[in-house]
Amino acid sequence: MASSSLSRLLLVLACCTEANSGSIESGFKEPELDHIALLQERLEEHGRELREHQQHFDEHRAVMNEQRDRLAALSEQHSTRTEQQAELAALSGQIESALSSINSNSLDHASLCGLIKSCSAEPAGPQGPPGGAGPAGSPGTGGNAGPVGLTGRPGQLGIKGDAGPAGPPGPYGIAGDSGPPGAPGPNGRQGPAGSAGPEGDQGDSFFSLDVASQTVTLPNYNLRISAGSNSGKGNLVVGTSHVTGACSNCFIAGHQNTASGVSHVIVGNENVVQGSYNAVDGGQQNTCAGYASSIGGGLRNKVNAIGAHVSGGIQNEANSKAATISGGIATIAGGMTVEEAEQQGAYILGTAR
Repeated sequence: MASSSLSRLLLVLACCTEANSGSIESGFKEPELDHIALLQERLEEHGRELREHQQHFDEHRAVMNEQRDRLAALSEQHSTRTEQQAELAALSGQIESALSSINSNSLDHASLCGLIKSCSAEPAGPQGPPGGAGPAGSPGTGGNAGPVGLTGRPGQLGIKGDAGPAGPPGPYGIAGDSGPPGAPGPNGRQGPAGSAGPEGDQGDSFFSLDVASQTVTLPNYNLRISAGSNSGKGNLVVGTSHVTGACSNCFIAGHQNTASGVSHVIVGNENVVQGSYNAVDGGQQNTCAGYASSIGGGLRNKVNAIGAHVSGGIQNEANSKAATISGGIATIAGGMTVEEAEQQGAYILGTAR
């Protein structure tokens, strides 16, 4: 409607221009020609304003069409949202206000055209020269902001930037609950032995101690010592510097004696006993080996047989089964074979040389 009104107004202006031109040709007086020239200038100025209004009207029409398209898209996508319905109502009000403004401008131009028609009755003078361009009008007020457009698709992921500097440490949070105890760790290395503690009170014992005589006694009881064979235990050792680690269930007394084997009795000094069930009853540097043999005493005597015996003397030797040396010096008993000795035994009375 506004567009057709502007078109009719421009047509009227053209007619008025032609009428004015015809009137000038009829010839009027000079003052009237000046008045007509002034009106012609005002008419051209209003014509330019009308063309500018027509341009603004076209621009408003394009903006309104664009906003209507947006409103249609928003209506299709968000028809169920109350907030956007309110926005649509606001935009519709803005459009109606713009149309009302354009229609009022069209009415002003229509009244101007009527004024020009009333002036055309007067004779018009000759057409004057075109006037210069008028000053630019002041810029109009800014229009209302359009609705927010649709969100575009996200762009491609950019290249990862360098890591920024570490921020300051934050405040400590509230301590959490204690967790369950963990599994026990492996045992550490044994530390050095600590210093001995104070001596405790004497406990219950079957032994009694005589502190004055430094004597320990076992009254009214038997003392039994025993261990398995080849265990190196079960020995009763009296004296010092004995070697008894390879002997089991042995009795050792004296000084620096050496015992190995099973169930021996060794007494004296620097004597040696080996084998099983042997005995050295005294003396020094005697050696008794074999099985169930013995040395009564003496010095550097030797027995290495079964059931043999040296009573004493010096450097005597009994080397066969059941051989016996009563004493003397350097006597050797045992010239028969082992089989013969087993059959009849041997008894040799040693004599001095």
